[in-house]
Amino acid sequence: MIRQSGLGLPELLLGLLLSSLLMSLFVSVFIQHKKQHHSFIARIDQDEELYLTVDMINEAVKMAGFSPCRNLQQLKAIDRRQSDKLIKPFLLEKNQFSSARMASQFISVLPVEGGVFLRTHGSLSLKKGDAIILADCYHAEVHELASLRRFHDGLQLQLKEPLFFNYPSHAFTARFLYERWMMKSVNRQPQLYYELNHHGESWSDKVSELSFNIIDKNLIQLKLQPISGKPLIWTVMMRNLS
Repeated sequence: MIRQSGLGLPELLLGLLLSSLLMSLFVSVFIQHKKQHHSFIARIDQDEELYLTVDMINEAVKMAGFSPCRNLQQLKAIDRRQSDKLIKPFLLEKNQFSSARMASQFISVLPVEGGVFLRTHGSLSLKKGDAIILADCYHAEVHELASLRRFHDGLQLQLKEPLFFNYPSHAFTARFLYERWMMKSVNRQPQLYYELNHHGESWSDKVSELSFNIIDKNLIQLKLQPISGKPLIWTVMMRNLS
């Protein structure tokens, strides 16, 4: 008689037990690795969002009051859309600030005295309803654009309201930018809120605090506290507002 050798029941059960333990260990390691990966990706997303926010806040603070000749603070600057309200280039309040300026891409305007029409040298990306600002070295005013026509050498802009000041010499025009950053509570959760020309949106739910400290007349210290992690603290030198 030929005897056959092989695994008995105890050996099979032991093998199944070892296989189950190894599989459980593998699944546990995989789940842990997946959690770490998701956490790493979330941290990268948060960092990218925070640094983009820092860049935009820096731009708004640094360029507050910008116009080609002099800062808006040094001009008689009014908003014709708001009953000739004076323009405040930079306003700092608790947990929020606002910044008003001419966009950095601007074009020159032919001399004009009164009326609702402007002729320009060069072109801009503008459309009906946009807020534009006209400024020289003495005055500035913000208008709503009623219509525009494009020519080979520039634009003809029609304003919704007539000009308040005369501009007999060199003047410039561009989009008007009014920005506001603030903290709001949404469903009892803090959110960073951004507003451009009175159109606002929730910017980030990864920030729990936005604060400011005036170090000097034109030097601002800012603090951005993420929901998790260390705060970002930095200083920004504003353009001369005096």
